[in-house]
Amino acid sequence: MQATEGDAALAQVLGRRVLAATSSLTYFAVTLEGGLGLLAEARAGGAGPTVAVAAVPADALPTLGDAVCAVDWGWIVGAIIRGATLADDRLRLDLDPAGPLTVSAATWQEAPFLAFQPYKAPT
Repeated sequence: MQATEGDAALAQVLGRRVLAATSSLTYFAVTLEGGLGLLAEARAGGAGPTVAVAAVPADALPTLGDAVCAVDWGWIVGAIIRGATLADDRLRLDLDPAGPLTVSAATWQEAPFLAFQPYKAPT
């Protein structure tokens, strides 16, 4: 099995601490220690929507204005990314101590969007 660009991006973020995170309907941007950022994006695909990921400089992360539905990502700040996989059109982050976070893509009115599980701190 050949490594993908997504795999290479995820390898760069392993072991890094989350400093901040923000999201919109189509983006999930995570600022990490060391000036790195993880960007997940909902994209339309031939077989359906998919999640694309990239490791980018933190200052290149999109500035997200007022989102239709704001999510408070404060509960993952300070967590360390212990594992990260991109499979079956889903991104899974294993965050210590916050726990797992799954980012998937779906379609609404023919446009892809991101969905998060969980979207708030587990109780």
